[in-house]
Parts: sequence; C-alpha cells; structure tokens
Amino acid sequence: QNFLDSVKTRQETIAPCETAHRSASVGHLGVIAMEVGRKIRWNPETEFILSDPEAERLLSRSYRSPWQLPL
Repeated sequence: QNFLDSVKTRQETIAPCETAHRSASVGHLGVIAMEVGRKIRWNPETEFILSDPEAERLLSRSYRSPWQLPL
C-alpha cells in the first residue's frame, strides 16, 4: 500500500528502492544457487555472477523479437 500511495503522492516510500532491490537480489541469488546446485560468486557492483555462465543465464529471461534491453 505504501508503494501505491507513494506513486499517487510522489512521496518517498518507507524503504528506499536501492534497499528493496538489494534485499530481493539475495533471495534471487539463493534460488539460482539451488537451481545450479553449487555456490555462486556475485559482484554487487556490476550485478553479475562471476565465472559461471550457466548461473548467469538465470539472472534474466530471453526477450521475444523485436524487444530487447540496451546494455
């Protein structure tokens, strides 16, 4: 509800977006580690998994043509 109120009023949310993003990332990384069945190494500054292409692919989904995100 706080998020919706913030959108309507243009006020800050209770938790900063960066805090929410970092908190959710930990859970996503845990699921990826369970999926690949091994520990993963994470660079929080670049937000990439290090030296593990299989795990790295699980960070996002493929887009249907012609949609893509610029890097």
